[in-house]
Amino acid sequence: MRATVRVYFERTDDPDESGERFCEGFETCLGDRQRELVTTGVVRVGVGGDGDGNGDGKSTVETHGTVPGVPLNQFSTDASDGRLRIATAVPSAGDAESANDVYVLDDDLSVEDAARGMCRG
Repeated sequence: MRATVRVYFERTDDPDESGERFCEGFETCLGDRQRELVTTGVVRVGVGGDGDGNGDGKSTVETHGTVPGVPLNQFSTDASDGRLRIATAVPSAGDAESANDVYVLDDDLSVEDAARGMCRG
């Protein structure tokens, strides 16, 4: 990538102006993809057995999913009616400020609903 950028600047008439445009475009690109840069994996683990010593006791991954950002703290998740709610912080990137989101995941841990961009900055 470094070589490609170097060739780009070598072929331009005004390297300073091209450099500024490149940086502005890069900042915009990062901001547009802010929620793709940092994600958190969510995994539902099943444990074999019934709690009374019956069963094999082995853990298995039942399903997994991802949400943008990182959990805010240890109180950032809640499960109810087969849904998992998770609050995340999305760090600033490029020209976009940090933001807080809440995601609702279904039984397969796919995003079912979301409230994005709360409390920016």
